[in-house]
Amino acid sequence: PGVNKDAEIELSADGGASTLVMYVNRNTNIPGTMEPTWPRDVAGIFIHDNTTTGVYRINPRSTADILEDGALPVTLSAFSAKVINGNVILEWVTESEVDNVGFELMRSLAEDQGFQPIAFVDGQFTTNVRTEYEFVDQNVIETLTYYYKLVDVDVRGVRTEHGPISITVSEGNSSALDLGIPQEFALHSNYPNPFNPSTTLRYDVPQSRRDRASIKIEIFNALGQRIKTLVERSAAAGSYEAVWDGTSDAGLLVPAGVYFAVLTAPQTSKVTKMTLLK
Repeated sequence: PGVNKDAEIELSADGGASTLVMYVNRNTNIPGTMEPTWPRDVAGIFIHDNTTTGVYRINPRSTADILEDGALPVTLSAFSAKVINGNVILEWVTESEVDNVGFELMRSLAEDQGFQPIAFVDGQFTTNVRTEYEFVDQNVIETLTYYYKLVDVDVRGVRTEHGPISITVSEGNSSALDLGIPQEFALHSNYPNPFNPSTTLRYDVPQSRRDRASIKIEIFNALGQRIKTLVERSAAAGSYEAVWDGTSDAGLLVPAGVYFAVLTAPQTSKVTKMTLLK
């Protein structure tokens, strides 16, 4: 469509075996751009409109959702580990991402077995921009060798493993981090994510002049409406976990969608995005 115009375009899917409607919204950056050379993979919000015409629709959100045919979910250019102050720092870099929900980090004490999930880090979904990621694994023991895998997960649930890589935690360098005492307020990515029916949020409280700090974690929907106060407490320095079961303050199950957890603490606030599936 032209600039500031909507359009409904019929596409043949599955090699022509079926059809669906691609709805282009005027508020995206698609109108006014040159039509690509087909075939292409089209990502977007998928709807079965069974209340009127009974058609299937796909709504791309930007030109980035109209992809080169067979585009790979993630182009990973680096995955490495290093030890700083007795903690393992995992770093990885993507050159592009397509339909990438995020990355699951797996750890084991053996190279070929026993890998267990330790964290989930949100991806960029679809982007052509180079992205650098970092995760700090504080739950390690000096002198042991750890093996790590990085698993990218796309919107269809397809999992692609990278690694393993290994690193031995060096001795010495005692610090507050080594003792498990956080250095700053943090709200880590929830795990699992996406989730159903519940998910776990880990948050850190650092040492301060006072013995305890006032902590609040609230859940908001995509419209910015507060739906639940998950945590409201006075906490000493340390790392904590809170579980959200997908309910509101009234105890009602909330619908599937994107939600935001917001940690509010003295002179700071932290946010993480969560996706609830049904």
